Amino acid sequence: IEQYHFPGSEHGLYIDLSHALVNGFKAEHDVIEQTIFGWIESGTTCRVGTYRIYYAIRFDQPVQFIDSTAHTFTIRSAASAVTVRIAFSSVSSDQANAAIGKMQFSSMRLAAAMAWKKEMNVIKVTGDPREKALFYSLLYRCLQAPFDITEVDDTYRGDDGKLYHTSGTQKAYSGWTIWDN
Repeated sequence: IEQYHFPGSEHGLYIDLSHALVNGFKAEHDVIEQTIFGWIESGTTCRVGTYRIYYAIRFDQPVQFIDSTAHTFTIRSAASAVTVRIAFSSVSSDQANAAIGKMQFSSMRLAAAMAWKKEMNVIKVTGDPREKALFYSLLYRCLQAPFDITEVDDTYRGDDGKLYHTSGTQKAYSGWTIWDN
């Protein structure tokens, strides 16, 4: 979830779906009402394969989508503030859309801060302040991936592109080439 506040009379965003993706890029998208749905496929930085990520991007205010090029959008809004909800799925854009939460931005921000504080306080480090800052920065990055890509119906798409089902308590994890981000 992201929240944007626009000063003045120009209200809008620019989205480039291909930004920072290397080693090949394919994508498809559709716009339905206030939501962009689709998938992105790209080669990994290490050049050892490709990955496909399905997504849904929903705006809480009426917006006008201007499809500038094949994979970029200029988005205009009359509102001075817009909340954007984004979800990803390994299975489908329908699954990504279903995963978009309804929590308010302020509640999500507080919940995220509390969750990160809990994880970052598992280990207490003392010593040189620069080394302490480096340690916590690296711990933060270690906790970002891998992450659970199992859908609520226990499905996930494997590295081979095939659809799989977990056994309930089992989860599927991926990093979706986090180094490309």
